[in-house]
Amino acid sequence: MNQLTRVYIIGAGCSVCGEYPMASQVTARLLDFAHSRLAREEAKELQRCTMQTCRRMMEIGVDTIDQLANQLNGRDPSTLHDAKLAMSIYFLSIEEAAVERAHRNYTAFFEELFRYGESPLIEDRVKATPCRVITYNYDRLFESSFIKWAKRVEPHSQDMARGLDGFITTYLNTGFGDPHGIGFEQNRFSLLKLHGGIGQFSRTNDYGFKHIYRPHLGLSIPDGGVQFSVNLLEARRAG
Repeated sequence: MNQLTRVYIIGAGCSVCGEYPMASQVTARLLDFAHSRLAREEAKELQRCTMQTCRRMMEIGVDTIDQLANQLNGRDPSTLHDAKLAMSIYFLSIEEAAVERAHRNYTAFFEELFRYGESPLIEDRVKATPCRVITYNYDRLFESSFIKWAKRVEPHSQDMARGLDGFITTYLNTGFGDPHGIGFEQNRFSLLKLHGGIGQFSRTNDYGFKHIYRPHLGLSIPDGGVQFSVNLLEARRAG
């Protein structure tokens, strides 16, 4: 890192523009989600996970699943799995609308981050910028907003056509992509997610840790929640 490098830190306040909940709002939002969307879609397993998570958070007296994990301190792993699943399904269910709400703010942010160099191509702009971003957020507002912005800037990009997962891994330099570890390209833009988040999980195998990041698991709950449950339960088993 040289003296020109600029590091931006994204916290929960940067998700408010997309109407993601602050910590004190999490339990109420989850309860409303369970009684409305999940009940309407008849997604019974997801509704059970969400209701159970809310009950445990209220019993222990915490506002977030992070605080719940700290209080349980490794005990009751099934409750923690339920909590991760509940937060993931809720955050994914509002992600598309959140990106629309936050579009103007994040577009201005990307124009600031990637204004360096002479090339109009995003591939070159992410290499030229001295900026780096660290986020503690569980949501994917930055990544999903970046995809929306990139589609507008380069609507005919061949990299986009090859798949969003690879596009995010390559352009945002998240460190995910090597099946045997986490590695970053040096001296270029990088998005570092210190908290982890939706679509990101790891598991132990014969080769150490395998890191997987899928920024687009899905944005809807089709077929009574069945397909969405399959996607997230796969992540749950792998995680």
